[in-house]
Amino acid sequence: MDGLRLSASLLSRYPFMLAFELIGRLLPLASDNPHLKELLKGCDLEAAQFNCFLPVHHCFHSPGGPLRFSLEEHPFAVFGMELTSDNKTLASTSNQLIVWDIRTGDRTRAINPNIEGIFLGMAVSKDDKYAVAYSNNNQIVVMSMISGEHRSIEPDGMENQMEIGKIIFTLDSQILVWSNSQFYLYDVEGKLLHRERISTDQEQNKLIEVFFKSKKSVRTLTWTGERDDWMVKLSGREEGQNFEAMIFCASLAFWDSSYTSGICCIQQNILKESNFDGHDLEGSYAIVEFEYDPAKKVFKVINSIAENIDEKVNALFIWHRKQRVNGIEMCWIVAVTVDGFLLCQNFGVYYKKINLTLPVEVRNIPIRPMHTTSTLAMCCNDTIFVAGVRKNLYIFNVASTQLVRVVDAHFGRILNLKSVAMQGQNLLISSSIDRSVKIWNMENIFEKSFAVVNMDQPIEKILLAKERPGLAVTQTRKYIGVWDIRSHRFITTLVTNIYGSVVTDCLISSNGRTVVCIESDTLLLWDLKTQSVRLRQPAIAVHQIIWCCNETMIAVVIRHLDTPEQKLARFTVYSVEDFSIHYTHEFSCRMFRDVAVLKDTENVVIVVLFKGRDSLHLVNIPEKIVKHKWRPRLVKNQKKDVIVHRLIPMPHNANQLVVMDGENRGSVWDIRHVKLLRSLPTFGGDITEDGKLGLHAPNKGGLHIIDMKTGAIVRTLIGYVAEGVNDVRAEFTPNGKHVLYYHNGHQTLRAFRVSDGKLIGTLRPHAQITTWICDNKGLIIIGGQDGSLLTAMLFDSSTDSEALHSLGCLPSRRYLAEHLKIPAEELDTEENLDIRNLALITKAAAKFKQSIGKKSKNSVICSIM
Repeated sequence: MDGLRLSASLLSRYPFMLAFELIGRLLPLASDNPHLKELLKGCDLEAAQFNCFLPVHHCFHSPGGPLRFSLEEHPFAVFGMELTSDNKTLASTSNQLIVWDIRTGDRTRAINPNIEGIFLGMAVSKDDKYAVAYSNNNQIVVMSMISGEHRSIEPDGMENQMEIGKIIFTLDSQILVWSNSQFYLYDVEGKLLHRERISTDQEQNKLIEVFFKSKKSVRTLTWTGERDDWMVKLSGREEGQNFEAMIFCASLAFWDSSYTSGICCIQQNILKESNFDGHDLEGSYAIVEFEYDPAKKVFKVINSIAENIDEKVNALFIWHRKQRVNGIEMCWIVAVTVDGFLLCQNFGVYYKKINLTLPVEVRNIPIRPMHTTSTLAMCCNDTIFVAGVRKNLYIFNVASTQLVRVVDAHFGRILNLKSVAMQGQNLLISSSIDRSVKIWNMENIFEKSFAVVNMDQPIEKILLAKERPGLAVTQTRKYIGVWDIRSHRFITTLVTNIYGSVVTDCLISSNGRTVVCIESDTLLLWDLKTQSVRLRQPAIAVHQIIWCCNETMIAVVIRHLDTPEQKLARFTVYSVEDFSIHYTHEFSCRMFRDVAVLKDTENVVIVVLFKGRDSLHLVNIPEKIVKHKWRPRLVKNQKKDVIVHRLIPMPHNANQLVVMDGENRGSVWDIRHVKLLRSLPTFGGDITEDGKLGLHAPNKGGLHIIDMKTGAIVRTLIGYVAEGVNDVRAEFTPNGKHVLYYHNGHQTLRAFRVSDGKLIGTLRPHAQITTWICDNKGLIIIGGQDGSLLTAMLFDSSTDSEALHSLGCLPSRRYLAEHLKIPAEELDTEENLDIRNLALITKAAAKFKQSIGKKSKNSVICSIM
């Protein structure tokens, strides 16, 4: 039941994902529970009748842990999240507003105002009737949470994107919004009630926050906008009379909506002055209480709350509580510093101070005053303090000040955190940049949970070693990851500089022993056995790297000259043994395009700009010569230039090449005789391994299989539908028996059988798919925008009679192997992967390297194979 509850948000729209969700969540629990084992066995045996996709490994949060609901309706990051006043309903925004029932996790309302962009913040009115949100295009949308009606507001005077800083409702249910130079007041009908621009004849002229009580009583916080300046000025007016400005350091909070008293951070050595000026930044810091003196029209310090704080306080929060001591509210003051949090609880005559320190490698990094990237909450009757830093929840015991647990909560940075007590349960609600909202049961926070391993960056590319299909390499922007996809085990990371590297391309050899990549304008050759760089070569502005000559050479295409007037590329071939240059060739081009490597891997075709026209050059790498040069004209005396978009080598013939002169149009050439063989008026670029069939998948909709010999459509898989223009990707599986089709608008991966054109399965992943690759055994390795790596099996017994046997041989399906009575020697084991010990070696090697003196340049690695 808990497993269904976790998947309820997705299953309500995609019921065909039932078996996939159950298997993905319950696999770690099956070994200890015979009933779950029988349930998963039934899913494996019967699910293919409804959906051909089956997960190979544990890929989602398992039930029984702290996660109560995972709400995944949003198409983009959930920047806005607010509770209603009764704490029973949750409103969240991405590019639309979704209202949730916290108790059941059901979606009660969705409002899509069709904005151009994404909402960056929101607020809910005090009476819970309206929600207002602002977008990155400075568009304000007021939405009725009762009827679903909405109206847009476009403030005047905002010319640049992302000028709006924040939006709130005032006590009168009016909308207050401000940019860095002015603030606006609207009613819920969108009528402008007040607009005011702050003075620009002062040093601190960048508006941070506005505290609005009435048109006569306003406070503003301003600063210089300089990155290293943390001094903030509080200025404004009270009952129409301007008061003397107050300077403080980094953070401030008012006790209530009267805005006459509050707390702030100042420099320690100016505590003696009641009318203070905080320009001096030397020494330690203090949190002080201040109040407004109406007689002198100035704010004065009246009490010191915490002193001798080593770091400035980046943000201050006041959490009010109903408990009182001697008539004084026992509120909490939370101060955020770089290395942790300072909690101060008011006991009337004194403040109880509690220091909570983050782990050494984790920090709260502010980017401006009155700001923190961390999200905070108190739970379980103020006994648990939770901080959302990056993608993790750091849970502290307030009484002991100890960090009791770290929860890997999301795939992306946590944006919002709320705490709710409902029906005797303490709930924590988090939203993230990974597009999900999650509700956590804090009563189960210490229950056993099973971690799902992910990358912390979007996966841009996945590669498989042909001779070792269990070994995969994933490329992100910052590093390369090595995986065992059979057991879904992350092995190691390949990166030379963990703090500043940028990886732009990579390759893996067929035997899985070598990885070649471009990292920070350097060509690197990694030895996977030792996890060390064997060769390196400077390579600036690389456009493409490819294997040549049966992986004995590496070819690199460099953008040698890139100006609007001229583009010059350099094609260089290096020997894998020592990175010596075997061949180099420079050529002009209209735009930088990928080089096509023919099936024999010894000949490549490049697109050259010659006399203002696109021409093709056939280069033989072993002979170091250009064998043929020609213009790819469709008729002999064609006057119109053919602009080559890309080149696609035929996978079955080393003498044939497809020249794409449009997104969905191409022609097949015989490069040996420089002869046009046929035109393909509808062709998208993917071909089966035998070269007989191709695909046509236009962005406007539709999916067709074409005959590569005639160019005619032989089967329509998806008819032409009017869905607008979307990013789509269609590919044949390696055996050519199925077609995979990903539609970015629907965010679904569909599988079609080629023989009869039937749709046999649809996969709706939890994250947007960025890339995928298939192996010859029916496994599909999928990379997500959130850094997730998902391996699914395409189960189709009508095309593969051994599909059930292959599923039972997986390391995660021992219960199915027992049912099918598969011999132990046929089962896939981790021992089949030669680099299985890399994860253990990594830790040992790192410790050994630390023991070597800094002057030693030679690295020593112990390899256990």
